Amino acid sequence: MSGRKVSPPSPPTRREQLRAEREAQLRRSDRRMRIIWLVAAVVVVAIIATVATVVVRNRSAGHRLTDQQLAAQVSPPNLNAAGSAIVENPRTTADVPTITVYLDFQCPACKSFNETYGPVLNQLAGASEIKLEFSILTVIGKRLGNEDASERAGRAAMCADVVGVYPTYHDALFAGQPEQEGAGFTDEQLRVTFANQAGLQNPELAKFQQCYDQRATANALASQQEKALPSFDGSTPQVSINGKNPMVNADGKQVAWWQVLDPSSAAWEQAIAQYK
Repeated sequence: MSGRKVSPPSPPTRREQLRAEREAQLRRSDRRMRIIWLVAAVVVVAIIATVATVVVRNRSAGHRLTDQQLAAQVSPPNLNAAGSAIVENPRTTADVPTITVYLDFQCPACKSFNETYGPVLNQLAGASEIKLEFSILTVIGKRLGNEDASERAGRAAMCADVVGVYPTYHDALFAGQPEQEGAGFTDEQLRVTFANQAGLQNPELAKFQQCYDQRATANALASQQEKALPSFDGSTPQVSINGKNPMVNADGKQVAWWQVLDPSSAAWEQAIAQYK
């Protein structure tokens, strides 16, 4: 039985050849672009990693303590049990609410808070109606690129606690805060001006200045901040009551509970009773 002849396939036309060549060229180009983007991504990641490593090393070098400074390290006597804040009235033994203020001494809003509400909080703390404590942070310094200013102020405040004048030194720091945000504090202000305003005289003044000069509270500040940050919501000042920071409605907006209070003991007592 004779079979039917099968015609050989027709050769591709010139148009089909050009289409096939273009498709192959596009595939090669696509592969090249993927390789280029992959290499570029690796290079960018490497650059970022290198820069980050340099920054970390530079910052670490700036905060590295000498052997003499390490030997001089002290812990502020009035840290709370968790090590996350300095207690203004540690002798309070009554079972009272704890008010924790998270602050940065370079923070303008913290200065306003201290001027407005500081007197009434000091009054309540002095009457043992609350336990008042302060978590010292350096978040503003990081944002402004002058972390050293917040760090030095925090160390100085802790040295003030070492010699027993934290509350008055705290107020002196805020009163002397530079008008230009980020200008920072000078060493002369921190070790002399504010110390004098806090009422320090020799031999306590000399002890305070030695503490500051030796960076003797550097480790304590770093440890306190590390322990405070998990409860910090990211904005200073933050005022927590028994670890809570409730929000309230004010003119259709949600604001922190303390922002709607009058600077009076009656207003704070009523709010504390409500939110504790």
